[in-house]
Amino acid sequence: MGSTVQERGARTGARTASAPRLQHSAPGLQKARQGTAADGAPAAGAIMFSSSRKRRAGNLPAETIDKLEAYLDQHYAYRADVKYRSFCGKIKALFDRADAEAREREQSKEKLLDENYVYGSDPYVHALENFIQRERENIKNSFYNHLLKKIQEKNLDQVEVYKQARIDRKLFSKIRCIPDYIPAKKTVLSLAISMHLSIDETVELLKYCGFSLSETILFDVIISFYISNKHYDIDDINNALFEYTKSTL
Repeated sequence: MGSTVQERGARTGARTASAPRLQHSAPGLQKARQGTAADGAPAAGAIMFSSSRKRRAGNLPAETIDKLEAYLDQHYAYRADVKYRSFCGKIKALFDRADAEAREREQSKEKLLDENYVYGSDPYVHALENFIQRERENIKNSFYNHLLKKIQEKNLDQVEVYKQARIDRKLFSKIRCIPDYIPAKKTVLSLAISMHLSIDETVELLKYCGFSLSETILFDVIISFYISNKHYDIDDINNALFEYTKSTL
């Protein structure tokens, strides 16, 4: 005989109760929705979509966070640029940001000034070689010379400058004594902060090493925020850098 409506309903309910729910059988999906990967690491989209309230869990004062968040909204390219505000734009920002930061890591290291050689017997080539050599001599020590000029302009002591920048004497001696040496970008920024340089002065100092402050690099934008507000406490700056980038000067 055919089963009654009540019996069919009971069997259906039993199957539903015994079937595992999707939210329990897909922990990775649930973790991703909560901003965490299945292995406990931040999910791919969590970095870009985190709110300022999550930042308050860190060591920064709430007032500082509010001001910094507002500054990032206006000056950090991946927040300020309209093309990154849609859902697809935020996904694009993740990839663009990763590319920009990869280039930054490679290009901001310390290095020696590249040699420029021109070979050939043509007199024009020899003239070009002489020109390049003269220009190279002009570049040599230009960073240290400009740094020394700034130190003198502000009536500062060299030893105090590199100590406040948390730079040891050996590194500062390398800057001073090796003509072709280009310090790392973080070193230049530390020196700028220790001398209480303005944004324009900091950009000029960076230029002598071939660096710049980029609106696509979160680290740079945070540095710009503190310098713009004339807040030169390197510990406070490092706290903010670590909270947002997990890196310090």
